[in-house]
Amino acid sequence: AVEAIYGTFHLPLETRRATLPQLHPGKAAETDAGWFGELHPTLLEGTWGAFELDVARLQAPRPERILYEDVITYPAVRQDIAILVDEDLEAGSIVAVAREAGGAELRDAHIFDVYHGDQVGEGKKSVAVHLVFQASDRTLTDEEADTARGRVVDALRDRFGAELRG
Repeated sequence: AVEAIYGTFHLPLETRRATLPQLHPGKAAETDAGWFGELHPTLLEGTWGAFELDVARLQAPRPERILYEDVITYPAVRQDIAILVDEDLEAGSIVAVAREAGGAELRDAHIFDVYHGDQVGEGKKSVAVHLVFQASDRTLTDEEADTARGRVVDALRDRFGAELRG
């Protein structure tokens, strides 16, 4: 729901880890406009999500005019990567570095899976990131998409010591 709200306002959802008494430890985040996460299990039986956003603070960075791009008729190249990182690394940091490194052709980057277990080792987690590359003036070649993907992987390695999983 929070992603949909931010998307409606055409704002990037940038999150930080949070510790709030009403939310489950380790399953809470905050934005500049509020907080969201899983309710603490002592408050309500079952698994429940909750959020609170200050509408005025949410709309503050909203541009006066939203400029739209033409619909791109060239196909996107979709690639998934799985990286091994330290357990305490925030998902938002991974996405931010990927977006920065991906360049103009990176249209979307989001995390779709996080794995914790014996196969990745203690203190580590495997994070799967979905990358969408697309040019507005041509169909990207496989080599161009692979180069852009390589920039993302290199930036994650340099910044966080991430290892690409096979």
